[in-house]
Amino acid sequence: MRSDLIIGLLWALCWSSVMAKHPRQTHRALEEHKVVRMNGENLGPLLTEAQKALPALDVLHYDGSQQVRVRVAREDVEAFKNMMDGAKLDYVVEVEDLADHLRRHDLEQELTASSRIEETCDEKGCSKPPKTYYMTFEQMEWYMQDLAANYPSRVQLSSVGKSVEGRDIWMVNVLPDGSSSSDRSLPSPASVWIEGGLHAREWISPSSTLQLLHKIATACENHCDLNYYFVPMANPDGYEYSRTQNRMWRKNRAVNSGSSCYGVDLNRNWDYKYGVGASDDPCSETFMGPSAFSEPETRSISQAMSQVENFELMITFHSYGQTVLYPWGWTKTPINDKSRLVRVGNAFADAVQETTGQKYRVENSAGGLYLAAGATDDWSKGRLNVPFTYTIELRDSGANGFLIPATDIASTAEEVIAGVTRLISQVRDELNSSWSNNTSFQKVEKIQ
Repeated sequence: MRSDLIIGLLWALCWSSVMAKHPRQTHRALEEHKVVRMNGENLGPLLTEAQKALPALDVLHYDGSQQVRVRVAREDVEAFKNMMDGAKLDYVVEVEDLADHLRRHDLEQELTASSRIEETCDEKGCSKPPKTYYMTFEQMEWYMQDLAANYPSRVQLSSVGKSVEGRDIWMVNVLPDGSSSSDRSLPSPASVWIEGGLHAREWISPSSTLQLLHKIATACENHCDLNYYFVPMANPDGYEYSRTQNRMWRKNRAVNSGSSCYGVDLNRNWDYKYGVGASDDPCSETFMGPSAFSEPETRSISQAMSQVENFELMITFHSYGQTVLYPWGWTKTPINDKSRLVRVGNAFADAVQETTGQKYRVENSAGGLYLAAGATDDWSKGRLNVPFTYTIELRDSGANGFLIPATDIASTAEEVIAGVTRLISQVRDELNSSWSNNTSFQKVEKIQ
C-alpha cells in the first residue's frame, strides 16, 4: 500500500513537470468550430464566393484533386450548410468540435512526452533544437544565441527588425566553411535564403528550419561553401499566440484599424502583384493588410533579403500538403523557366522519397484553387530576380494537418536535410557552374 502511494506521488510529480514545460491550452476560441471536407469539381469559384460571404472561412488544405478542407467557425455553420446544400455539393464533417479534438490531441502529446527523456533547452543552455517537442519562441532564441556563441567564426546572429509586439526577427548567417566575416577581399559566395514560421500555426516549419540550420552550421557535409541565411521564425507573435491562445492562428497580431479582427496574412503582404488572390477583409485568414509591406515582419525581412549578394536560391517552409511549389502564384500563365524549376523541385521530392518514403508533389503555386500573390516566393523571383524560389509545404497529407505530432519532428527534419541537399545539387547542375572556392554562381539571364 505504502509503495503504491510512493509510486503515485512520483507519477504526480512527473506529470506536473510535464505540464509545467508544456502547458495545455483550453482551446475555447475554437469551440464548436468544424473541419469540413468538400468534394467536387470546380470548387474554386464556389469557395471564392463562400469566403466573400463568410470571411472567417479558413481554407486548411487543397490536395490537388477534388477535395478541400475548411474550418467553419461556430457562427457560420448554419450559413455554410445552407450554401453547400444550395450548391448540391458533397461534403463531410470530419471534426464536429475542433476544441474537443485539440484537447484530445494535447493529452496524447502529453502522455507521449511523459514517457521520454526530456531534451534540455533553457536559459542555462540549449545546444541543439529538440526533436521530441516543439520549442517556444524563447527557446528558439536561446538556441540561436548558443549557436552563435559556440561557432563564432562561422555563425553570425542579428535581429533584422521587430514584430508588431516587439519581438526580434532573428537572422542567422552561416558563413562558408573555412571563411569568416573578415574575408571581405574574397569574391562573395553564392547565397541561399531559408525562411520558416511565416504562418503561425505551421509549427513543423520553424522546427524543420532550425534542424536544417543546426546540420549546416555544426555538421555540414555537402555544399558547405555557400553563404546561408536563415530566418527560422518570421512570425514570432503569431506563433506564440498559436501556442497559448488559438492553435489555428495563421496571421500576425496586427491591430486592424476599424475592425475587431486581428492580424495580417504575412504571405499576402509582399510587394509583388500585391492584392491578387488576397482578401481586403481584416476578418479573413488571407487578409493582405492595408498596404504592401504594411507589417514590420515582412518589411524587415524584405529589407534584409535585398542586401544579400549573389542571391541564387530562396526556400520558404510551410505546411501542410507535402508539395514543392514554384512561381508564379499571381497568374496561371506558366513562368518562362518552368522546366528547370520543375527539375530542381523534383530533386527535392526524389530525395525525400528515397530517405523516408514520403511522397511530395511538384506544382505551380497558382495551380490549385485560386491565385495567391503577395508571397515570399513570387516577390523573391519578381523583385530580386532570384533564379530559384520555392515554397515547400511540409508534412503531412492531411491525416494530422497542422497538428503534426512531435514524434514526427526527427523524420521530417531528416527528409528536409536530404531534400535540400539534393535540390542544391540540382541547382548546380542547372547552372553548370560551381559554388566552390568562394566563387559565386556563373551569372545567367534572370527571368522577369
